[in-house]
Amino acid sequence: MNIREMPDLRTTTPPTTPPTTLSAAKSESIEIAVKVIEQKTSLPADVAIKTLVRRIRQRAFDSQRAAIARESVVASALTRESFARNYGLADLAKVHVRAMLTHGSNAMPDARLGPHEARTRIAALRDERRRILEELVEDNDIPWRCGVNLKGQEVVCVMQADVMRISAYLLKKWGYGHCEEQASAAWWFLRECNPHGGLVEVFRFEGGDHMLVVIGREPDSDLEDMSTWGPDAVVCDPWADKVYPLSAFDEMRLPRNDVRDFLALHRMHCLTGTMQRLDEDRWGGLP
Repeated sequence: MNIREMPDLRTTTPPTTPPTTLSAAKSESIEIAVKVIEQKTSLPADVAIKTLVRRIRQRAFDSQRAAIARESVVASALTRESFARNYGLADLAKVHVRAMLTHGSNAMPDARLGPHEARTRIAALRDERRRILEELVEDNDIPWRCGVNLKGQEVVCVMQADVMRISAYLLKKWGYGHCEEQASAAWWFLRECNPHGGLVEVFRFEGGDHMLVVIGREPDSDLEDMSTWGPDAVVCDPWADKVYPLSAFDEMRLPRNDVRDFLALHRMHCLTGTMQRLDEDRWGGLP
């Protein structure tokens, strides 16, 4: 397969499997959440439901208060042309990616599939990604080399950029994706529509399981010290449906902002660890 022959992201038709209704998926997730509360607190079902409702209301209040503070920061920063440009591009990328989620994601507010169907879909998507990469390697259509993993096993290594590019293509095809696919699609969109703009980088969290995009980091800044990344850096997090200035990062680490809804999969703890750049020219074993 020649990578140039891959379908255009804008025209690919997603699989036609009808998704479970949104209300059914949410009802199932709420039932699961109530059971979790019952198990962890030994509360009866009626009390567990009241606890669930109280937590949701508190999160909504906290989120609204935090949003007002963020809006004030953004309004002030938008007076700078470079920040305004980065923020506008990041927001455009977020909207572009989320428009492709015809079957939703594993973030609770976007749930359109039941848990089993969602797991099956993401597994099939990632299996197809591996098959595409293997075909591209076999046909020498992308750079590759042999390497050794931590277990001492010989593996085929490809460029991270190719993994992210194909992840973006498959997000459109399947209409579904987790943070990895969504961040990859945002990165690819920004690279295509802003080829000569500021840095566009994908970051993964050490100690967590989340990926997002940062646009506009100062090229000579210290990757280990976000305070040096510059005032115009912007975070684009399609999975969380958020775009915000890097200066709001600490506020976004608070528990109320860890996930968009505490019913989301517990492993998706957004912003819980140290950010590590996913270099597009990095070599890695086939995912």
